[in-house]
Amino acid sequence: MALQFNLPGGESWQMGNISAPVFGSSSPQQFPGRLASLQPDPATKAADPAKVKAFADANPEVLLQAATLRRSLCRPALARSTTGACTRSALSTPAAPSSLASGF
Repeated sequence: MALQFNLPGGESWQMGNISAPVFGSSSPQQFPGRLASLQPDPATKAADPAKVKAFADANPEVLLQAATLRRSLCRPALARSTTGACTRSALSTPAAPSSLASGF
């Protein structure tokens, strides 16, 4: 769904929503911790893989959204690994940014 609000004075607000069957956190209390684990390191400009893994290990349900998105992005004609997961080449298409291939 996408919305655009045209406000007085020519200001315009646009919003797009993606409906996924699961969310990246299982509770409102868990969400700030998820965001903190994904915070980019100032030196590398990327999330610290150790922090991401530590949070995921302590909260394995947060991985459901990534797994669901990967499954929905795989098309039947694309290659799958022996585990049934999409291969990196299958996820590196215009419809599926390569950032999703990492499994965040």
